[in-house]
Amino acid sequence: MLTSRDLSLVEAVARHGRLADAARELKLDHSTVFRRLKALEALLGSALFERRDGRYRVTEPGRRLVEVAGRVTLELQTVQRELTSTGSAPVGGTVRITTTTDVANHLLPAWLAAIAHEYPGVRPEVLVSDQLLDLQRGEADVAIRPTRKPPAGCVGRPLGLVRSAVYMRRSRACTPRRWLAYTASSGPQADARWMASQVPRTAVVARFNDFAALHAAARDGLGATVLPCFVGDADLALQRVGEPIAALQSRLWLLCAPTMRRIPSVAAVFRTISREAALALAPQARPDT
Repeated sequence: MLTSRDLSLVEAVARHGRLADAARELKLDHSTVFRRLKALEALLGSALFERRDGRYRVTEPGRRLVEVAGRVTLELQTVQRELTSTGSAPVGGTVRITTTTDVANHLLPAWLAAIAHEYPGVRPEVLVSDQLLDLQRGEADVAIRPTRKPPAGCVGRPLGLVRSAVYMRRSRACTPRRWLAYTASSGPQADARWMASQVPRTAVVARFNDFAALHAAARDGLGATVLPCFVGDADLALQRVGEPIAALQSRLWLLCAPTMRRIPSVAAVFRTISREAALALAPQARPDT
């Protein structure tokens, strides 16, 4: 019969790809990890890994076991946090929130301030990443993401519409001649498609793989670019050029794994952010042309 020790072994080897690194994490020696892995494969009658290019790569049976290990680990963490949060004690504990750079810089600080005011025992831990961390495996507790379709297996609620428009440094000119864009491997794909269809490549004077750098360059007058309206409308150094672009509209979602909603600290974060976002994402009128 499989044990939690077996699941931890498979997950560690899959994550590191090397027995020595997995052994170090598990506080075992290399030979013990090798012996246990071979015994587990013999028990299951399937190869969980194949060694290629000096690394241990997960096979299909191994991948299924890694997924099970992730779910078991998350459920155990959830139960532990539930049990330690029961009773009359104030809501508290660490809540790991993952989100994008623009949300982290321009929306999240005010929401965290509201959480700190209402639930001083809650300790947010912010993980900024353009990649959606795996909530099912417990890589984060809560995700705040702009998307038109939330990932399967997550629960949550839409916080509001995310609109985007063209912005440039305030001036008498109202027609952009120079443009700023993301590099090919970064930024929202919808923005890239719109730029490719609307802006000549020769008009793009600089490209960036970082949102903050793109925003700063637009503020300094290097060129026009597409920004979320919650960023551009709040920046008095910028003027909006035209109306929000319908093709780029999406929704900002607040998401977590189903079991996490039972955690009092996560529920507190959901309540506070949902309330604060309703005002922050309301459409703002701008006099710009």
